[in-house]
Amino acid sequence: MCARGYSQPLQRRITDFGADVPFAKISFKLKEHYGIEVPTSSAQNITETHALKIRENEYLETEIPEQAGVERIVVEMDGSMIPIVTTDVIPSGEQSIDRRKTRQVAWKEARLSLARPLGSVETVYEAIFLGGVDDAGDRMAHCAIEAGAGENTKIHCVSDGAPWIADQAESAHRYVIQERLKLAGAWWTPENAHNMLALRSLRANNQWESYWDSLN
Repeated sequence: MCARGYSQPLQRRITDFGADVPFAKISFKLKEHYGIEVPTSSAQNITETHALKIRENEYLETEIPEQAGVERIVVEMDGSMIPIVTTDVIPSGEQSIDRRKTRQVAWKEARLSLARPLGSVETVYEAIFLGGVDDAGDRMAHCAIEAGAGENTKIHCVSDGAPWIADQAESAHRYVIQERLKLAGAWWTPENAHNMLALRSLRANNQWESYWDSLN
């Protein structure tokens, strides 16, 4: 600990709340559960810092391993619209202006990939906002491999129009993306949306404990 610093256990609790609720509510949650008061700006900064670290440290496996693998895997990719805000960048040396006057808002697509062995409820998720088609494809491949794909695995890819998986896709969107990034009044910069999706995916994949253990 240091003056005006935040211990790792406290950062963990702040990030835990920040992954689920608006940043402005984190201080109320901390006060209610732990009797600690933290400024909203600090809570937001801590959550976004860990979200960035999670995104930077992710590793995608895209080569099918040399093993038999599970018999069948169901893989899907689908999109969900999220609220994005951008402002103009002021070139160095030019007169400063109020960037709020250059604010532009729009709804843009985040991509969610998921995979599970046929007949299993255990699902692997990957969600991104930035990146192109190749990036999205790499994450779909990673999901399949993490779900147990091997050289003999039959991989069944379904589109978002398949009626028999509609409920599963919508449930995944709500759980991974919409419950946090589509809260009323929330607008995200492209980079923060991308990183928060990494944080949400990590929790959905039950890797929360592993992340904090890696920091020790």
